[in-house]
Amino acid sequence: MTTAGGDWGNYWATRRSLLQRLNAVSRLADGAATRLQWKMLGGQLLPDYLSEVEVEAAGADVPHEPKIITSPPAPKVQMRPAALEWAERYQGLYIAFLEDSLKPQEDPEVYWTLHQFNWLLTLVRAKGPGVPADHCRAHMASWVERLGRRPEDPAWRSFSISERLCNWIDILRSIEPGPAPKDVISSIASQALHLSRHLESYRKGADINNHLINNGRGLYVAGAFLGRESLRRLGASILVHEAERQFTADGFLDEGSSDYHLVFTRVYLDVLRAALGCGDTTTLEKLKPPVERMLKALAFFPDHHAPAGWDFPFFGDISPDPPPHLFAGTLRLWELAQEAAQGKSLGSEAFAIPWFAQRSDGRNELAPPRRGWDCRPNSGYYRWDGELTTLWWHARPAGRKRFHSHNDWGGFQLHLEGEPLFIDCGRESYRVGPGAAWDGRATLAQNTVAIDGFEQTPFAKRDLFTSDYLIDGADVRWEGEGEGGLLEMRIHCYERLADPVGHIRSFRWGADGLFIEDRFEAAGRHQAVIAFHLHPEVRCERLEGGRFRLTTPKGRRLTLALAAEGGSFELDESAHCAASYGAGQTTRSIFGRYQIEAGSRLTHAVSWTDQS
Repeated sequence: MTTAGGDWGNYWATRRSLLQRLNAVSRLADGAATRLQWKMLGGQLLPDYLSEVEVEAAGADVPHEPKIITSPPAPKVQMRPAALEWAERYQGLYIAFLEDSLKPQEDPEVYWTLHQFNWLLTLVRAKGPGVPADHCRAHMASWVERLGRRPEDPAWRSFSISERLCNWIDILRSIEPGPAPKDVISSIASQALHLSRHLESYRKGADINNHLINNGRGLYVAGAFLGRESLRRLGASILVHEAERQFTADGFLDEGSSDYHLVFTRVYLDVLRAALGCGDTTTLEKLKPPVERMLKALAFFPDHHAPAGWDFPFFGDISPDPPPHLFAGTLRLWELAQEAAQGKSLGSEAFAIPWFAQRSDGRNELAPPRRGWDCRPNSGYYRWDGELTTLWWHARPAGRKRFHSHNDWGGFQLHLEGEPLFIDCGRESYRVGPGAAWDGRATLAQNTVAIDGFEQTPFAKRDLFTSDYLIDGADVRWEGEGEGGLLEMRIHCYERLADPVGHIRSFRWGADGLFIEDRFEAAGRHQAVIAFHLHPEVRCERLEGGRFRLTTPKGRRLTLALAAEGGSFELDESAHCAASYGAGQTTRSIFGRYQIEAGSRLTHAVSWTDQS
């Protein structure tokens, strides 16, 4: 697979004047100064609503008895096979860790996830009373013995502490009642105190840092469990402020990642449950309105008719912590999301039951059939539902800072009667470099267009997007009803080039198919590469010219015809995609290459019936 360039040579090549080059140098120097300041402060730059005094006070009050709810063990929850396989794999890794036979991992995310214990909570949910309580307590006690006094170990990363605290507390509340080991309770307290002193840093000038939200969750849940009001108060302050700072007015996490939105909606549901459990009505009332917006936004994404693992379209990064397949469609999470989407005001009691509890009616298809548009331009999300088609687009508004989002302007995802056809490639790994998987952030990892080998927005290795390109983004308009519609994007990304390229991409669909037109307003001659990524189970046969026959798992035959004039075409049958972090699959990708200039117009057609 041919990748678009993302090196710093591209960064400099787009600087058209001495002033722009000086500004670029200034930004790089500013970034270096920020990193130095971060190091000098021990990794912590406090947000403006927190003071050092407030942080120092956390954990200073006298603790109460931990609130372990003495209820019957949690019943089994219907889990997808992939979730159970994931949990059992990590249990094997943990046993190897205890036996000192764990091999070094190339990906640090594996080590971090191992010590977050989401895998153990998943086993408790999936097997219910089938997981012995003593087994769970022993795993936690063994961790305390090995790592409980080693804060220099990577397992003490603040995000991992936040996850571990919440997972341990949920495990203790879910297994058969019994005495929790005192050293485990003591470790929960010491980890929470350490977390309060090591909140994850704010990047200078940044509006987003989702890790800080999870820090707030860890502090709040641990504070409620331990009876430490100061810890709980610090966590609540973070959670309330970040619900406004990091989410759009529509309720979407403002990172351009559908999966991270799912993960952090779960975070806030955990906090509301803890607030109810400790009688904290103040925090409950402050958080309930934004959480209802988060749930309503969550209902934007799923196609409940699609196969498991592909019923939730991916935009932006995929979280390596709780994998997407933990959020099965049978959980109460989706029931809450659908009620919020229907405009129902959720009473406080709605949050008393864990989000991961089995739904009472056992239905898999929650939502009534959707028809027509669901557009959230302020958040950058657009969706169309017809009798046959479901289409999604992500077009982040111009001038909005980006972190976890991908280079996906002009990209789209398409399902036909629940069958995924064109998909986002997802994110198999954060690693980039020799031997690493295709970087899912790249422009050509999306169903969109790259110009001259440049990225829509540059980045380097694992680093985040540069702040120098806030002229990017897209202006979007849409129209249509019934079975036909139009969505048009004016994409600004490549207007930054020394020879600017304006790109207008439009989508028209109706009874015959989907027609995608790319129009270019270019200075000089350029190369455009158009990418189409297929679901792994869609078969593809190359025909003459730029035509391909596609066959879905249910046997539907379609034709994809790329603009033929002046193009060259490639079918890559060893391309990669990932429906969850670390779980890459082989798929097929189609690329068309064209020479373009001012006035160039390329039209690509997907015919609902085989036109070969």
